[in-house]
This record gives sequence, C-alpha cells and structure tokens, in this order.
Amino acid sequence: MMRTLRTTLLLTIVFAAPIVAQAPMAGPPPVLWIQRELVKPGKGAAHNDWEAGWPAAFAKANWQTNYLGMNAMSGTNEAWFTIGYPSFAAMEKDMASMDANASLTAELKRLGAGESDYVETTSAILAQYIPSLSYKPEVDLAKQRYFEVVRFVMKPGHEEDFYKASTIYRDAYTKAGLDNHWAVYRVVSGLPGGTFLVILPMRSLAQWDRIATEDEAFAKAAGAAQMNALTKLVTDGYATTQSQIFALNPKMSYVSKEMKAADPFWR
Repeated sequence: MMRTLRTTLLLTIVFAAPIVAQAPMAGPPPVLWIQRELVKPGKGAAHNDWEAGWPAAFAKANWQTNYLGMNAMSGTNEAWFTIGYPSFAAMEKDMASMDANASLTAELKRLGAGESDYVETTSAILAQYIPSLSYKPEVDLAKQRYFEVVRFVMKPGHEEDFYKASTIYRDAYTKAGLDNHWAVYRVVSGLPGGTFLVILPMRSLAQWDRIATEDEAFAKAAGAAQMNALTKLVTDGYATTQSQIFALNPKMSYVSKEMKAADPFWR
C-alpha cells in the first residue's frame, strides 16, 4: 500500500465509520489509521491498478489485518487507505510482525518504490473513536459503497464545543428516529490539534436526496432552544469544516473472506 506505510514499517512505530480490522470487533475500531495519497493528475486509473498489488501481497502472506481503499469523489484528488485496530498496542504489534516477515517486506518495498510514478505526496492520520458522540455506528460494511468524511477543526481552546454540539446532533437524531449512521473520531496525530472526523457510511449516493427532509426533522426534534445553542457553539468554536465523498474501491482493498462472501462487489 503506500510509501507512507512502507516507511512506517521500516521504522517499526506505532482509520470510516466501521472499518475492517485485524480481528472481529463490534462497531467502529477504537483506533483508526488513515494513509492518504495525493494522486498525480491523469494517473488515477493507473494508480488504482498499481494499488491492486498490495492486497495481492497481503493475501499471499495470509495476513490477518485488513484495510479499505477508497477514492475521493470530491475535494482533493486523493486515495485513502483505512486500517482499524483495537488499540495502539495492537497496531504496534502488527507493524513489528510485518517488519519481521522478510518475504512480505521485500514485496512491499518493491511496491513502495513504484508509488512515485503515480503519487505526489503521502501523509498519515491517527485517530481515536468516540462512541458517545456517534449515532447508530454499527452497519453492514459489506453493503456500503461510499463514505462521507466531514472534517471539523476547532478554534484553540474550543474542543469542548465540538462535544456539546455533537451531543445535540446525536440526541435530536435519536429523538427523530432518523435512519442515518456516523462514527466520530478525534485526531491524535497527523492533523492540527482540535481536529475531529465524522465518518458516514452510505449504501448509495441516493441518501443525499433526503438531506433536506432530514434537516427539517432534525430541527423539529432539537427545538428552538437547542438550535440556538448549536448556532452559538458553531459560531464560537468552529474554525473550519470540510466534507469529502469517497467511493470504496474493492481493487485497492484487502478485506476478509467473510466480507467477500457477503457481497460480490468485494470479489
């Protein structure tokens, strides 16, 4: 997968919503590692083809840690690879085991060397799951086709405002009984302090067709007082927000046999 991953493996140092992890876990993983690759103009298709080599290498090694690959449909032309772990200790152990596998390491080194033909830059994000702010996070991952990732950057000293605003959203959605799903992560490394990621899995882009209806139901459930409180929290505490849509790419993903069996999309 990615030059960033290869560098990390060599150094042996310690990601959508529910993400495939090295062992079955209920709901989104506690630790999410996101590898980002900025794709060169005109190299999107070729990059996708090259990335297929990484799942093949992991499959040959019968590696237990799975990951999801996805392509940005909006915003920067980039590819994301998301890996879930039950803890940072489990992540460190996985990296050490991979580095100790000589044949796998050699193949990943070869693949990493070829990345420069398709990729401008790479970066990585580490984030921790916040269950209390998430809403109906358990989904059938095999049936999902897109992730919307909303990035919130808070003003210095205003992280608590995000928690308060997110609680208002979660409680109003719960009261209205809206059929939506999201997982909230706090970025601990790789992006500016005070950054949060809200990851919304989607079976179809048709879900966006009901946004206006959901917004109306949300406002009604929240009530005027809570809507005013939400407006103040956003005005006082939020620095920037950004939404990106990603299409899941089975060619670039390394998923479990069970997930492949659950839906032909992954085969």
